[in-house]
Amino acid sequence: MLSGPEACQAYYERLLSRREKLDYEIDGIVYKVNDLGLQDQLGYVSRAPRWAVAYKFPAEEATTALNSVDFQVGRTGALTPVARLEPVFVGGAMVSNATLHNMDEVARKDIKIGDTVIVRRAGDVIPEVVSAVLSKRPAGAALIELPDRCPVCSSPVIVSDDVAVAKCSGGFNCSAQRRESLKHFVSRKAMNIDGLGEKLIDQLISRVLVSRPSDLYKLTREQLLELDLVAEKSADNLLAALEASKQTTLDRFIYSLGIPEVGETTAKQLALHFGSLDALSNASLDYFVPTGIEGIGKTRAQRIIDVLNDAPDMPADNADQQVLHEWLIANLKGVRETEVSRLLARYPSVTTLKSLSVADIQSKGESRVEGVGGTMATFIVEFFTNKDNIDEIKALTGAGIQWPTVSSPAGNASLSGNTYVITGKFNTMSRDEITAALVAMGAKVTGSVSKKTTAVICGEAAGSKLTKAQSLGIEVIGEDALEQLLASAGSAD
Repeated sequence: MLSGPEACQAYYERLLSRREKLDYEIDGIVYKVNDLGLQDQLGYVSRAPRWAVAYKFPAEEATTALNSVDFQVGRTGALTPVARLEPVFVGGAMVSNATLHNMDEVARKDIKIGDTVIVRRAGDVIPEVVSAVLSKRPAGAALIELPDRCPVCSSPVIVSDDVAVAKCSGGFNCSAQRRESLKHFVSRKAMNIDGLGEKLIDQLISRVLVSRPSDLYKLTREQLLELDLVAEKSADNLLAALEASKQTTLDRFIYSLGIPEVGETTAKQLALHFGSLDALSNASLDYFVPTGIEGIGKTRAQRIIDVLNDAPDMPADNADQQVLHEWLIANLKGVRETEVSRLLARYPSVTTLKSLSVADIQSKGESRVEGVGGTMATFIVEFFTNKDNIDEIKALTGAGIQWPTVSSPAGNASLSGNTYVITGKFNTMSRDEITAALVAMGAKVTGSVSKKTTAVICGEAAGSKLTKAQSLGIEVIGEDALEQLLASAGSAD
């Protein structure tokens, strides 16, 4: 009798062979550890348990004709080619539309209008075109061409050399982008405005009652009662939901703005790191991902930091620039004069020099905000330098949207330079609360253990992160020691 992985594989293959004969649709198997004690020990990652794993079946496929291609416009203006198909039954559903993702994928798969194509439901959910059946290509098959102008608002379509997605340049002037932006703004993880569904949003846009999120807070009871399917009670409920949404949190508000690439988790990181919308909106690209001093790598950057921190004879803060320049040349062994000049040009005082980190000096240093790389940082900075976006934020806060003050790292940097990893379950604080407290004191919280980790904060039923910390000789802090750490760091403010 088989056991272990071999038994799991055998069961998978046996069920796969019976899949089409079942009275219901299935898309795979979930294997679980059948011991509650072991489940507690294994714990969870951010979105799933470690004690369970999904083993998917191959997606069902079918062939059909591609009759035409339309382009849909998303919240950020991205144009997505959508195949209009001869209806075909795939994976338990009748499919007549399927995504082609982007024009790079169209070219890679060599798909043309009129082709016979293979269609599947990705993850047995989203229909997609897999490939064309080239042996059945008709003589008149036509190329799929990206439109020069948005199919919704006729604004020019922008195509970037380094990004596969083409975008409509219309912004809020494009009704498709308005619709998707409003859907995102009212969604549960954003402003959580109950009662504002797609059909109601479509009516508000078509009747020119709402063009951007701030307009929602100007709606009157009389205007709502004029809409289809809106009665007195539903109008009152919607107005109450709009009023309730004005009391939110900074991370929800950041997420609701729909900044490209900024999801729920990143919005929380931004809120915790900056502490206020003003601080976030004023952050430069170089702040997010410091470019450092050209030519200086990590090793020399650390050497510079060591010298600056340990030198007792460093010139006074009001010292002449020439004096400071000569001192740096004499003391920073292995650093070229041109590099010293660049260092002083960016950090011209003794105070700023002594407050530097390796990331400030190292060329192409790591991002200061967990999960925010160069591309995302560019989107964030561009969003907050756009006048229309700034005006919309002012209109939203002017309508009464507010959130509790978030403790900013700038207020107490007693843990600045320290990196922590949190694992396990805690009795006195949630993991989010621990993260917020650490970040508020200038620390960095990451999801994985490495040699750069200062300490692992460990609760009950900790898993592999604890094991790795122990193997690397990294300090492990329990719940009692965590309280002492936060208390002592807090008193240092």
